[in-house]
Amino acid sequence: MGFGNKYPQSINAELDLHGFHIPEALEALDHFLEESQDNGYRYVRVVTGKGLHSQGGKALLREAVKDWLHTEGFDYRYAKQSQGGEGALVIVLF
Repeated sequence: MGFGNKYPQSINAELDLHGFHIPEALEALDHFLEESQDNGYRYVRVVTGKGLHSQGGKALLREAVKDWLHTEGFDYRYAKQSQGGEGALVIVLF
């Protein structure tokens, strides 16, 4: 987990997963990343939220997305604070 420029200057596309259940979120994420790669995008942002409204206040969706990205070999970082901080991930596509 780490790409050269910690905070990319240009986000090509964004997916907001607020309100999704984990299985649907991962399916939407997979489709979004495939489409983003097909379009030649370099950096995309995925908004997961911080889990503040989740039962127990735990970021279950964020953790599931991070686990999936790691398993699939994607490189990612938390977004800049002004772009969502720990509630959003910036993913680099090669």
